[in-house]
Amino acid sequence: MHIRSRAGLAFATALFVVVPTMATSAPLGELPTPIHHYSFDMSDGSDSTGSRNADAGDYSFAKGVEGNALRVVDGKGMSFTAAHELGESDPWTVSYWVRTDKAPADRVSVLMDKNKDFSFDLKMAADRSAGFHVGKGGGDVLTFKHTFDAATWHHVTWTQSKDAGLSMYVDGALTETNAWTKTHRTLVPLDIIGGTGFTGDIDEVKVFNSALTADQVKELSGNKAPDAVAPALPWINTVPEYELADKHLSTVMREPGGKRQYLGQPDMVRTNTGRLIAAFPEGHGKGPLIMMTSDDDGATWTEKNDIPASWAGSQETPTIYKLNLPDGTERLMLITANPGWGTDSAGNQYGWNTSYSDDNGETWTEYRHFHSKRTWDNANNDAIVAMASLVQLKDDNGNLIPKWMGVYHNYKFVNFKTYLTFENGVEKWSDPEPYLAEHRNIEETYKMCEIGMFRSPDGKRIVGLARSQSHSHRATMIYSDNEGKTWSKPVELPGSLAGERHKPTYDPATGRVVVPMREIRYDLNKNGLHDGENDWKAGNWVAWVGTYDQLMNQEAGQYRILLDRDWSNNRYAGDTGYSGIVTRKDGTFITVSYGHWDKDFSHSWVDPSKGQYNVTTDLSYIKQAKFRLWDVEQANGVDIAPEPKTVVTGTVEGGTSTASDQLDGKVVAVKPAPAPSPTTTPASEKPSPASKKPTLPTTGAGVAGLSIGAAALLLAGGTLVLRRRSN
Repeated sequence: MHIRSRAGLAFATALFVVVPTMATSAPLGELPTPIHHYSFDMSDGSDSTGSRNADAGDYSFAKGVEGNALRVVDGKGMSFTAAHELGESDPWTVSYWVRTDKAPADRVSVLMDKNKDFSFDLKMAADRSAGFHVGKGGGDVLTFKHTFDAATWHHVTWTQSKDAGLSMYVDGALTETNAWTKTHRTLVPLDIIGGTGFTGDIDEVKVFNSALTADQVKELSGNKAPDAVAPALPWINTVPEYELADKHLSTVMREPGGKRQYLGQPDMVRTNTGRLIAAFPEGHGKGPLIMMTSDDDGATWTEKNDIPASWAGSQETPTIYKLNLPDGTERLMLITANPGWGTDSAGNQYGWNTSYSDDNGETWTEYRHFHSKRTWDNANNDAIVAMASLVQLKDDNGNLIPKWMGVYHNYKFVNFKTYLTFENGVEKWSDPEPYLAEHRNIEETYKMCEIGMFRSPDGKRIVGLARSQSHSHRATMIYSDNEGKTWSKPVELPGSLAGERHKPTYDPATGRVVVPMREIRYDLNKNGLHDGENDWKAGNWVAWVGTYDQLMNQEAGQYRILLDRDWSNNRYAGDTGYSGIVTRKDGTFITVSYGHWDKDFSHSWVDPSKGQYNVTTDLSYIKQAKFRLWDVEQANGVDIAPEPKTVVTGTVEGGTSTASDQLDGKVVAVKPAPAPSPTTTPASEKPSPASKKPTLPTTGAGVAGLSIGAAALLLAGGTLVLRRRSN
């Protein structure tokens, strides 16, 4: 993923720029100090050895040869307005590490001057090799024959002097020397890093005011060999994936034929009594809401028929959260957006509606409407997936306060936040405001949306995982260390987390992070690249499993669980994965999603009104997955590496990703109890994947304890000791 503001992107490119001003060479074995050095390690364009800093801009960064690298997309690189001191007759050396996403097919300029006359090119044109541009004319080029491959780090050095001419070195070896520059005007291109046609990463740009010798170039390039550079993040899933056995799956609602043939995106909450409440639309993303309840942990489900009449006009997928109010009330809050594609029962086209229950879901209020207009831009509030997350905030002392931050996005992929508070029990929602404005270029390019948020193990950081609707970029991650006031630059996530509608939560038994989602498959031809708008496909309902540290370090994780297969019969497939998920204190996950689970039906469906397949009228229904990580690991022979005995605390926020059981003063064994009996009569169990016993990697603390409500987990001696946190 992209490292923005010291977080990390998946691609990295290192550059060293060496620029001399005197025709002198340092003795063998000694490298002079560069006059300019751009390491990008501070996630900016600061000059660590000189004073020529880059212009201000919303730049992106990635893991590089050493620390961070500059990430450039579509030639939108880092610019410099300040003049440099190197004249057209001065000697210089420019060296850099570079890595491109794709093999250069047309002009790809790594560095350019401000007029774009002079540039270092990995390829000068579609029919030319690498080289050096000396003007804008078609023949204003100096050819240096070398072919750069994709997704591979290369160290490139250019040396220029009026005595020797211009030389190009790749990975420490001389490519060739061109004498043309000995007698012609030659400027060093130092005004743009990441120029025409460049998409990839650049790192360690250094500029020297002398022409380095061949031995010095070799020494410089040998500081970090290409194979030692941090690899780019993979586009595809690289961790094992284990299919959940049928005995852990059951049907919540399935009604083929008629108006309920397509049931859409559900959400779910678990109340303090243990009741499960799920809500979902009758239709694709909109339609009358259906509510189901279960008082036996999902063994049986009952449709609730006495629901508010206003729910019939719902315009978007519902979200549902559990709020603990200061007076001890447990409030269940249901929210649906009004994106503008229709009107609700009250005639509202924009904004969002809320309905709540204070009696364990027995009765619900009629919809109350909020914010048809946004004050921020005085525009219609075209809210989508409101609220994708609803996070309870804390004061400066780390204590929870009666204030929640809700987030959603609009059609332009501006992500908004709004604050929920209560005055005498009456809900108030603040005017929506963008919360990623500082990173708007990234937000817009990636089309970030539906950001699923949760807290770090110590409860001090809010982390968000974002869908990339561009389908040309990986999923991204952001975080805030000041309760959502400001956010880190988005960074990319590896292919194992490529997905949509991430719903992160914790496993109370081990502290690991579990993220159900709709998988997105990139790099369909397995060439290690993303080859354009058709090189992706939506997949199945899956769950990512890994440690918090692995997530923050942009690592692939431990494994994924294939919760169930979706058989949508269209080009992009994968109409599934929006999940409601709750967690019991013994580590049992109960999660629901919608999907096209009946292969025979979906692969033979023809919409009568269209005479062809239509995914939005195909059979889609609601299924439940109920399991523990221990169940998956035992069934697949997975050995978990011993976790370090580290004392950590963490928090899972209320709502769909809440472990609702309140743990207080109890001791829970780390090893789960025997597997519970199936909640339904099991179908024939799916065959397990090929037998293998991988030892799963751990990173950092490994076990992230949870605090749920007022409780915190203390991991000690193989036992999770639950102690009440003092405020």
